[in-house]
Amino acid sequence: MIENKVKELKTNKPEKTNVDEMINKLVSKAQKALEIMDSFDQEKVDHITHEMVMAGQDKHMDLAIMLRKKPAGELLKTKPLRICMQPKKFGTVFGS
Repeated sequence: MIENKVKELKTNKPEKTNVDEMINKLVSKAQKALEIMDSFDQEKVDHITHEMVMAGQDKHMDLAIMLRKKPAGELLKTKPLRICMQPKKFGTVFGS
């Protein structure tokens, strides 16, 4: 049983991804998006931003649960999370 799985994994090698091609496609899509967004007025940008914030608020508990399931060391590897998770010092004066 295990031998069959090993053979299957060895024979089913994933195709190599051409990284340059993938990056070029992503850059092309980003440039097209920029062309479209460049025509937006401030009201449209505000609306998009508001919708992004609302989506974040709707999913904040799901995101918190996902973060809680990660090991602490893995969680603190990202700089923004390290900054956000600094312990707050109540009742102290900074710089003293």
